[in-house]
Amino acid sequence: MEITDEMVRKHSTMTSLRGELLVRGTKIKEYFKNKHNTTFEEYRKKLLENEPTIGEPVIGKYSLEPLDWEWIKANLKARCTIKSLLSKLGCSEQKLRDRCERALGITFNTLRENCRSEGEDMIVNVMFEKALAGNTNLLIWLSKNWLGYSDKGQLEDESDNNITINFNYGDEKS
Repeated sequence: MEITDEMVRKHSTMTSLRGELLVRGTKIKEYFKNKHNTTFEEYRKKLLENEPTIGEPVIGKYSLEPLDWEWIKANLKARCTIKSLLSKLGCSEQKLRDRCERALGITFNTLRENCRSEGEDMIVNVMFEKALAGNTNLLIWLSKNWLGYSDKGQLEDESDNNITINFNYGDEKS
């Protein structure tokens, strides 16, 4: 029988843990005495002392897990949505916002805007490098979008643009 910390967090009493494991209470007592040299209650108390207090953001179900901010930034650069990030992180939006302010000292919105801007800059730099390396399609695209070039020469006509066209539909019988 193996009892994980997750199971200990989940059950406030040895009786409820016993119900999940379908074993006698004496086996659980022996397990904690032999493996941890303490009782279930003492082990749980020590385990929960390291848990965040009320008001601290909790990522995941039970513990304050460290966030990989580099991974989050990389996903924000790639325009990953908040909803997608939250599903991968397994936390609420408010918890993510709180953790961002604590860890990075900026709001999550600021982080997201900075990362998106950085991601766009990276794309522009790669496009520019590829265009200069001879990618004709990118050269054409950049010349049209950055320099205002076009495929068709347009004549500027400053004369009156009102034109009258008369149609003649064959013989008109009056």
